[in-house]
Amino acid sequence: MASAASVALLRFRVTVASNPSPSDYKVTQRPRKGFFMSRIAANSPELPQAGPYSHSIVAGNHIYVSGQLPISTETGKLVEGGVAEQTEQSLANVARVLKASGATMDDIVKCTVFLTDMKDFPVMNKIYAGHFAQPAPARSAFAVVGLPLNALVEIEVIAVRN
Repeated sequence: MASAASVALLRFRVTVASNPSPSDYKVTQRPRKGFFMSRIAANSPELPQAGPYSHSIVAGNHIYVSGQLPISTETGKLVEGGVAEQTEQSLANVARVLKASGATMDDIVKCTVFLTDMKDFPVMNKIYAGHFAQPAPARSAFAVVGLPLNALVEIEVIAVRN
């Protein structure tokens, strides 16, 4: 039996261009002692890729979804309206990314909501509550100085697939 110090495990880095399917995986290997995790980048083809990040990373059964702005899939721009419309669109975008990652809103265990004004919290909370069955996921909400594209809300989540 080899000692733990002499065993080097491989860490796999997997990149996917769009909806993940087995033929889309691009795997690179990098040796790393004492650690093994696969990482799959899953991007929704319905949403724009707005920067050097993935819509989500699937690591084992965990899915880490980047903050979703209320960008319309039809226009590629922020939805018109107030925090209610923007919360609805942000959650719809979260659902799209989760679908591309092989999960649903029911798999969410933690949400983080960013608001530019905490006065909008009650309106956001009402829309948010309509998207989750009980027990609802754990959640944090923060007021921030600003969000990209002058959005009023941004939502990121962590999900665990069964």
